Order: sequence, then C-alpha cells, then structure tokens
Amino acid sequence: MLLILRSIVQCPCCGFKVTERMPASHPVREYYCQACEQIFKLSKDDCCVFCRYGSVPCPVQQREK
Repeated sequence: MLLILRSIVQCPCCGFKVTERMPASHPVREYYCQACEQIFKLSKDDCCVFCRYGSVPCPVQQREK
C-alpha cells in the first residue's frame, strides 16, 4: 500500500493553507499556524490535525482503510 505523506492543512482560525509532511508513525494533536500564530488543539474525538483540517487523512487512518 502506498501512503500519501503530504497534506494541505487549513487553519480553522484564519483559513491559511500550507502543505505539510505527515509523520508516518504517530498522530499530530496540536498545530501552530504560521500566518495567525494560533495554536489549535483537537477534541478528544478527533484523530489528528491532518484528519480534521487536512486534505488527506493521516497515515494511520490510511492504513486502516
């Protein structure tokens, strides 16, 4: 299975978009926006930043599908 390791993350505060490399082994639970300098965190029900705010689900979720 080929994993996609890049995702476009969109900040929920300002809408800024940036392409980020996703770690293959663990979820990312916090994210710092380069544009508005906000740190956004997820609720306990969300998998990770990439699954919630990214264009591609994280590698963990990709493997499960």
